[in-house]
Amino acid sequence: MRLRQLQIFLAVVACGSIRAAARHEKLSQPTVTKTIRQLERDLGVPLFERSINGTSLTRFGHAFSRRARSIVLELDRASTEISQLRGGYTGTVTVGLTPTSSLLLVGPVTQRFRKSYPNIQLRFIDGMYEFLNVGLREGLLDFAIGPTMPIQPADDLEAIPLFESEVVPMVHKGNKLAKVRSLSDLCDHLWVSPGATSHMLLAATFEVYKLKPPQIVECESLSCWLEFVVNHEFIALLPRKILNSNIFVQMLEEIPVKETFQSAQYCLFRRTRMPLPPAAEVLAKEFITESIRKHRTSRPPVKTRNSIDQPGGRKPKAITSGYR
Repeated sequence: MRLRQLQIFLAVVACGSIRAAARHEKLSQPTVTKTIRQLERDLGVPLFERSINGTSLTRFGHAFSRRARSIVLELDRASTEISQLRGGYTGTVTVGLTPTSSLLLVGPVTQRFRKSYPNIQLRFIDGMYEFLNVGLREGLLDFAIGPTMPIQPADDLEAIPLFESEVVPMVHKGNKLAKVRSLSDLCDHLWVSPGATSHMLLAATFEVYKLKPPQIVECESLSCWLEFVVNHEFIALLPRKILNSNIFVQMLEEIPVKETFQSAQYCLFRRTRMPLPPAAEVLAKEFITESIRKHRTSRPPVKTRNSIDQPGGRKPKAITSGYR
């Protein structure tokens, strides 16, 4: 099995047909067809179902596509890493961010990084906890930043603590519910949850206080849950630190209920035992530095094994205000 075969296979997956993949890869249709048939012979299973409307993956094809994508991405990452170790700081760093971490950290980090590494292309993907962890496991992201609550990451992911934020109910500015002081008065109102993790936390909190669980709409789109809260009187359970953002402080306000919710621990996630390319290491260190600067506590975040400044025993280009 060769890399080029995997690339052609993934092109068919992305383009939806042999013809479109052939155009995309600047190959003849018979060449693409032959490559796919050879892969299917090697694996002993059909990867695609063919129809007049194009191609669709079989269950074997779905499984193979995940692995093939990871292989191609890792080989590309390895090539980038070698280039950067030789001093050629080019390539792309892809980072997954939840809305809170994006609003609080990404601006100043990007400005500093771009001054030192103008030839590195930065790509930020916004998403909720569950989506980002899938992207990280499949090799689509170099690292991700988001909350761990209430589920701890699996063994294949390493979490480096950055900061904590209390989680509180919020409504749009001027909503009469902002005067409520007890969670019991919010049971009959509609809530919107930015993801399954927040949904679980919200439901568990009502159960702890022996309150009737509210109706919860799960929404993993930032624009969508903002629409619910700002224009449709929904209540959202959000990190209090989101009000540090100039954008959200003008739109939202906290409902100061007497009950408390579990705090959200925000972490930098990376794949265990997988070293980051040098540029991604430097960017990760910048996020840690910015987190310490903005959210100072009595002690810095605890580094875990294979931590950012020692992956594989290699030290990235120094940063003056680096994580220590």
